[in-house]
Amino acid sequence: MFLFLALLPVGPISVPEDCLRGYYCPEATGNGESNPCPPGTYGNVTGYAEEEDCIQCTGGMYCESPALTEPTGLCYAGFYCTGGASEAVPFDDMVSRYDYTTMYSNHTFWSWFLLMRGHCSII
Repeated sequence: MFLFLALLPVGPISVPEDCLRGYYCPEATGNGESNPCPPGTYGNVTGYAEEEDCIQCTGGMYCESPALTEPTGLCYAGFYCTGGASEAVPFDDMVSRYDYTTMYSNHTFWSWFLLMRGHCSII
């Protein structure tokens, strides 16, 4: 009998009332802001219990920072974002990551111009 009582938990398990949007709260989490959804994901509703509950950022969008409640934004023209992207990645070094306009590869001016104006899409 004493052995059985020794295996019972001592005190209540702390679970937050509502795990906040952008966060997940495993069982016994005491704070609704202690486990943010990681970059590349977001949490648009409350009550996620595991990191796997966070939604992977959709292809064509990126989720730059932790604890997002929606994607950061769409990929820029000349960039690509795969599912789960935490940043927009320049396509084939056509666009500078510093000013988003400088072309520093061998591509023609017109292909750069059309991509920057959003008239072409890169698949």
